[in-house]
Amino acid sequence: SDRNGKRWTVMFYGTLLSLAAVLLIVYFPFSPKWLLGILLFTFGFMTGAPMLSFALGKEANKIALLATVIAMINAGDAILDSISEPLVGKFLDLGWTGKIIDGIHYFSLTDYQYALSLLPIYLIFSAIILFFIKENNVK
Repeated sequence: SDRNGKRWTVMFYGTLLSLAAVLLIVYFPFSPKWLLGILLFTFGFMTGAPMLSFALGKEANKIALLATVIAMINAGDAILDSISEPLVGKFLDLGWTGKIIDGIHYFSLTDYQYALSLLPIYLIFSAIILFFIKENNVK
């Protein structure tokens, strides 16, 4: 994004690629292991693109507000994480049939697909929100 001066573009396409990867991982889990490895790498690498929001926040605001803007972005991420992880567990529990194998709760593939549907929902929401963010050309 520093080279091409387009942080928004990198964030948007990173979000779309991570969305495509997570959709294939969650809803088409019977891929060959090599493809699954590529998809997991792609998802992990491309979810780094939203880190550019820190740079966007810095460039869009006065230096006097910089610490506050960075703190708000960071707090928003932490708050969403603290809500999301238990929510995935709650969604798993909603689908649980009560089956226990060797003392461990058993969840079906469908249960996991339902619970992990939060990931693509978040990514779609992120892509939509990006349309409300103004590009700051850094060049």
